[in-house]
Amino acid sequence: MSSDSLLSKLQAAGFFRRYWQRKPLLLPALVDATTLNHIDQQWLYEAAEDSALESRRVTGPNPAGDYEVEYGPGLDADTASKQVPWSLLVRDIDKICDEADALLHAFSDIGRWRMEDVMVSYATEGGSVGAHLDQYDVFLVQTRGRRHWQIDSRPNPNTSQMANQELSLLSHFEPNQQWVLEPGDCLYLPPGVPHHGIALAGEECITCSVGLRTPSTAELWVSFAEYQFGQSSEASRLQDPYRDPELGGQITTQDVDQARQLLGGLHNIDSPTLAHWFGCHVTQSGVHWQDAARVANSKGRFGWQRTPGALLAWYLDDKHCWLFANGAAYPCGQQGAALISRTRRISHEQWSNLQKSVPMDTLEALLNDGIFIACD
Repeated sequence: MSSDSLLSKLQAAGFFRRYWQRKPLLLPALVDATTLNHIDQQWLYEAAEDSALESRRVTGPNPAGDYEVEYGPGLDADTASKQVPWSLLVRDIDKICDEADALLHAFSDIGRWRMEDVMVSYATEGGSVGAHLDQYDVFLVQTRGRRHWQIDSRPNPNTSQMANQELSLLSHFEPNQQWVLEPGDCLYLPPGVPHHGIALAGEECITCSVGLRTPSTAELWVSFAEYQFGQSSEASRLQDPYRDPELGGQITTQDVDQARQLLGGLHNIDSPTLAHWFGCHVTQSGVHWQDAARVANSKGRFGWQRTPGALLAWYLDDKHCWLFANGAAYPCGQQGAALISRTRRISHEQWSNLQKSVPMDTLEALLNDGIFIACD
């Protein structure tokens, strides 16, 4: 399989101009499936024994429409259900199989850095992993048997998920297109397209999923933060020569602006968002509060006392006032936030007065989370 044999066909069909990350496309007879014929059920179970590969067996749907999931390594073919359909899925097959690596490479003109892996799935008749969607581009290549695919390609499909499911299955799936893929056929799906594949009777059903890397915002932030950590100096620290003792525990705009400067500007992050993160970050504490929380609902003779080690602060701008305590943010009025953040002991009378300006949910959270405990 040459490196350009697949994309040359896709480009001739105007794939990148008309379909790429826009809409699904069936590509009949795109692949020479015989190059992957040695990947069968037995071979896949042997691959699933590799502890370095992520594998799972999905049994279902049962008569109630439910699924069960088992994770490898150590999946045994002899323990597979004989009454209920099932599927075996193994990721990163391209790492151990030259032919699978060649299949992945055949799509690499998209960008080798965008290549994730080849996942191979075997399914008995009726086997499926349920209706779901992926957050990345995928090419579904049929190499053995036949699989019936249904998709919902309409704009803004219903993506709500079932509750209490180990698999991320869609609670409502209304397909508007369907195909039966034969060996060599390929179905391209952009991110976010609901789809459901069911193995049909006949020769064992095997599908190779060529998945592409699409880092999420969260992944990028974590990676960039780790990178910046390695580039930063311990000598560069937050300073506050402007500190006004009358402000007590308030996080000021100067604090937030300096944090922004230390983090390289972050010009696309608005000040309230940065302040919310900063307040949660600087009040994080390694102390556990479970023991304190157990006595939080008992009233002492004096009132309430800040738990030793608790860290508090508050922030105010034109639209927000937050009280921060041990890494959490609570909505709060300005006067209440200033009092709570700088006071060690609060009498019953003061606490009652706080109820006039501080949301009851915030006060209850401070007690239930063990930030304040009863004192004599």
